Amino acid sequence: MNRRKIFILEDDADYSSLMADSLGRDREYEYEIVFARNLVEADRLIEDKGFELCFVDLCLDSDDPQNKDGIDFIKKTIENGLQIPIVVLSQYDLDDLPETIIELFRLGIADFYRKGHLRLSHLSTIVQKSLEKYTLGMANRTLRRRLELYEANEIIGNSRSIHKIRQQVVEYGRVFDDKSSVTVLIGGETGTGKELVARVLHRQGDRREQPLVAVNISALPSELVEAELFGYEKGAFTGAFSRKIGYFESAHQGTLFLDEIGDLLPHLQIKLLRVLQERKFSRLGSPRIHDLDIQLICATNRNLEELIAENAFRRDLYYRINVARIDLPPLRERREDIGLLTDAILKRLQNSGRCGSLSIPQKVMDLLRDYPWPGNVRELQNILERMVLQANSAKKSRLSINCLPGELLRDTGTAIIDENFDLSTYLAAEELKYIDVAMAQAKNQGEAAKLLGPGYRDRFALARRRKLAFAKLSR
Repeated sequence: MNRRKIFILEDDADYSSLMADSLGRDREYEYEIVFARNLVEADRLIEDKGFELCFVDLCLDSDDPQNKDGIDFIKKTIENGLQIPIVVLSQYDLDDLPETIIELFRLGIADFYRKGHLRLSHLSTIVQKSLEKYTLGMANRTLRRRLELYEANEIIGNSRSIHKIRQQVVEYGRVFDDKSSVTVLIGGETGTGKELVARVLHRQGDRREQPLVAVNISALPSELVEAELFGYEKGAFTGAFSRKIGYFESAHQGTLFLDEIGDLLPHLQIKLLRVLQERKFSRLGSPRIHDLDIQLICATNRNLEELIAENAFRRDLYYRINVARIDLPPLRERREDIGLLTDAILKRLQNSGRCGSLSIPQKVMDLLRDYPWPGNVRELQNILERMVLQANSAKKSRLSINCLPGELLRDTGTAIIDENFDLSTYLAAEELKYIDVAMAQAKNQGEAAKLLGPGYRDRFALARRRKLAFAKLSR
């Protein structure tokens, strides 16, 4: 008979005995089981590196769901270089421990089971499946990481903040499986790329083959938000002439992205909280209850903490959606990424056939980096598209300074010379402006001449210079 060596960290002696009895009835394998009831015993016994699989009780103090002794043991095991599949057991549901679940799967556990749902008679089957899953996972891990990083690289930039965001996306994506109810909240100003991050997150998880449904709450008429989100039956309200499937139902087994969640009306915040807690919903006008099977990603450009302080957003809903958090920086705080973003946007326009190969002078790139970008990446894309249109119409192969829009030139304090520019007229106008300012400030023309400097020796020189400037402007 084949032999397997199993390690069990469990403080409940009775439960450990039941596990041992179940494994002892396996007809294919003979199990050697080593037990530990606390971290001290576990640290000593796990040094024997012959174990094939490890069961770990998540909360060794069963009265405290926040107890993390099990996680501490898992971390230490991994840090010591032990390549062993770990199956986590807990008396609590996944929904009770959302942050802990993220951390567990990020560490690379093989599986998670709630004790109340675990059929001990099937324990040997669980061991076999966990070992197969772990072996397959080890074989595919390098390929998976390459794929994750490739997808995360759609989030363009080399700044430290973007590197951190790509890492978060990969980590959170690993816990997006078909059983996950972990919600991600993406914060950031308008135009920073919140929907892009949501789409990359969706493709990281097990629901990638299912739909991602994106909804901008602020774009929906306030009186129709509930009907659009949850759907309705024919006759549910005036104008409901036929059944409509809502966004929640359309995202079944996939991902629902709720953008601008901070704009959700208070009575709908209550309903959304109840739906997320119960994982059930119903269409308006229907008594039928539907199971909710979605991955939820929310986004906001508002400070939800401030809205809570103003009683405009529910604190309990905030805690429910703010389990995993990603904050996107404004473009002005990562100016070093503007060159990469510009190249990527122009490449996309070129691939779509909207332009040929276009060069950008260094002066133009400097101006793009100096601009404050209140509309962030979305504004950068808009301005580049406008510049491309202007270059195409002028049959130019470069995006010169003349292609830049006026608002960017004004905000960066940039002067521009076109074919109608006359330097002498411009200087005459400036001179006349400052002569009039000096004359308004001074008591007389002699004092105004002194204010303007040595080129205006006395009131006669000032009057002569003013007359010449006026004559140039009158031509």
